[in-house]
Amino acid sequence: MTQATMMVFSSPTCPHCPAAKNFAEQVHKERDDVRLQLVTSGTPGAEKLFRKYDVASVPTVIIKGDSYDQNIGLRGAQSPKTLHKYVDLALGIEREEEVKEKKSLFSVFKRKTS
Repeated sequence: MTQATMMVFSSPTCPHCPAAKNFAEQVHKERDDVRLQLVTSGTPGAEKLFRKYDVASVPTVIIKGDSYDQNIGLRGAQSPKTLHKYVDLALGIEREEEVKEKKSLFSVFKRKTS
């Protein structure tokens, strides 16, 4: 099974970081294809990761997956819906709701031009 890695960069003094971590943990619990890594400033190895991913503010979420050639970087506390969307993008997954929406939009367009 292909997995995406979701890294949440945070700081102990950041007021928005607990929400960002909670949302990421919720998505992690809902999906078997997400590996969660919490990176807190001031912990061993954190400074190296902050520099590697060019993280300048917290909270920041980095999502990596095999089907997307770049890391996806999101600043701020993102909703679970948004995190699911970007994990899907990183994994190359198209959700059923999006497919239905595209089909219905196409059928409306097709009817108007026919």
